[in-house]
This record gives sequence, C-alpha cells and structure tokens, in this order.
Amino acid sequence: MVELTSPLIKIAYQAFLGCVNLEEVTNLEKTAYVGSEAFKNCESLTSIDIPEGVISYGDYTFLNSSINFEYLALISSI
Repeated sequence: MVELTSPLIKIAYQAFLGCVNLEEVTNLEKTAYVGSEAFKNCESLTSIDIPEGVISYGDYTFLNSSINFEYLALISSI
C-alpha cells in the first residue's frame, strides 16, 4: 500500500510503472493530475482513493492494473 503523507498535486508520468505488488493507494485528496502510465502494469492494484478534484488523467493511466473501470467511471461522474 502507498499512503501519501503530504499533499501531492500531480502524480508524474510512469510514477508507479510496473509496481506489481502495489495493491492500494490512499490519501490523494489534493491530487489534481495523474500522469500518463502512472499506474501502468501495477497488476495487483485494486483500490485507489480518487478525489473529486482530479482534473485530468493521462493516457493509459491504469493499463494492465486490476482497477475496476466501471467504479472509476462512477467516481468520475459524481
């Protein structure tokens, strides 16, 4: 699990690329931008705290992860 302890405005391009044991990311309250391929190939990633204030996601952000895209669409529409 990754728990961010200080505000993070942007998750950079390929920040967690290939972290195959990463299962959960929390405390993203201040995050506004998620870079391209930030969680690509994080095969164990099943849970991420998506704040309402996210302005944009890069391409292929969750490619080859275990994130439920229907859940992400629901969160994004709120």
